[in-house]
Amino acid sequence: MNEAWYLSRATGFTAYILLFAAVALGLAIRTRGLDRLVARWRVTDLHIFISLLALGFVILHAASLLWDTFFGYSLSQVLIPFTAPTRTLWTGVGIISAYLLLIVVVSFPLRRWTGYRLWRAIHYSTFGLYVLATA
Repeated sequence: MNEAWYLSRATGFTAYILLFAAVALGLAIRTRGLDRLVARWRVTDLHIFISLLALGFVILHAASLLWDTFFGYSLSQVLIPFTAPTRTLWTGVGIISAYLLLIVVVSFPLRRWTGYRLWRAIHYSTFGLYVLATA
């Protein structure tokens, strides 16, 4: 095994754990689950930071796949769903999950221009994103 193989697995796993934390914090904001422990604005800031961190680890995961010589992914195979040479279905689902995460993260700063309803609808897609990432 080479370093890229370990790096791709470690960054993918880390991104998944961070996605879980971001979803849990988002639910805590909405349900006021942590109000007794910490101010909601702090939970919101942490939620945004962890979401950005998760996206960063997803990008590192994809980049490490390009470096991996065992499977030899090309840039198009990392960016275009269902074109990977191995585990085509699950890699495609992962790529779609990454794009959904990107859309959700980009929606944070665009909230004032998209309106609350569209922003909320985008954020509800996070549940589907989490299910896809889990699969």
